Amino acid sequence: TTNNTKSFSNGELLNDGPTIWSDGQWNFASSTLRNNSGHTIDMQGDLRLAWSQGNLPFFVNEGTFVKSGGTGEGQIDVNFTNDGALNVTSGRLDLFNWGSTSASDGTFTVGPSALLLFQSGVYNLTDQSTVGGAGTFEVEAGTVNVAGMFNPATTRVSGGGLNLNRAATLATVNLAAGTLAGSTDLTVTNLN
Repeated sequence: TTNNTKSFSNGELLNDGPTIWSDGQWNFASSTLRNNSGHTIDMQGDLRLAWSQGNLPFFVNEGTFVKSGGTGEGQIDVNFTNDGALNVTSGRLDLFNWGSTSASDGTFTVGPSALLLFQSGVYNLTDQSTVGGAGTFEVEAGTVNVAGMFNPATTRVSGGGLNLNRAATLATVNLAAGTLAGSTDLTVTNLN
């Protein structure tokens, strides 16, 4: 648990246990946060993992990362790779790659009334990845390329590009701006 700003620079911080993050901001500079397989980081509020200075930091999730608290916006402002499980069960989680590229093999699950928002950079979700849940998956800026299973309850493109490169059947798609494209068939029940 943190109740103020924590800073880490020039190295790799390994999480090998259950971590409850209930308050404060985590600042990273020219470094990597690695959540190891079998372990959990639980963001229990509208908190921020920030790029404070130096080279762009990395967050490599090989375990489980959960946003379980707060009804507003949590932020991951570093290059984010998800090879484990990302679960957004409360509020909104924004991902910023800041013009960089990441590749993810893991699962992305968005709970009811929750939102996972991609803000910048390029995210390659490989053929091993899975996106689903009863919430909303949104691309606002940058590019998300999906080669794996993709079936969130609501898909929104409000800017940037979402490329679905595996056949998908989607319940609701909101195309406000940006580009929805892909290399295979897309079936949509409710397009607005």
